[in-house]
Amino acid sequence: MNWREKLARSPLLEREYKISGSEEYLDEIERMFDFITYCCSVGHSAVFKVSVDGDGSANLKVTKVSGELENIDEERMGLDERGKELYFGFGE
Repeated sequence: MNWREKLARSPLLEREYKISGSEEYLDEIERMFDFITYCCSVGHSAVFKVSVDGDGSANLKVTKVSGELENIDEERMGLDERGKELYFGFGE
């Protein structure tokens, strides 16, 4: 069974999150979600970079509607040796 067949048999899950922040940053997050949705709808693979300023100026907060997000330690997040870069992959 190839990965496409496995994916076709995997049930889709739905999760809800609440994101709080300034209108400017929420608009940027929505633009990022639009891009992800677009890529998935047309079969386009892409790489994009997200920058997060951790000094508080972004002031973003993400919570899971059904409860708090897990406390994820640095090892589980997969931070690089400098603790500044994190890479995610969706799909094959």
